[in-house]
Amino acid sequence: MMTARVVWGLCLAVGAMVAGVGIELHASGAGPFVSFPVVAAGILLLPLASAGIDRVTRATAPSDH
Repeated sequence: MMTARVVWGLCLAVGAMVAGVGIELHASGAGPFVSFPVVAAGILLLPLASAGIDRVTRATAPSDH
């Protein structure tokens, strides 16, 4: 079973890979309108993943009611 820590680690790895692809695109001559959004997407993936994991864990946690 995948825990929240495992999912967070996977999201961190995917975010780093996406940012790395954007950096490599820029290094290979791609324009800023192509490479910079890819880097930004990799960076923005992390807080989005964190919020999603937090929402899912709160929804599946037993309530005190």
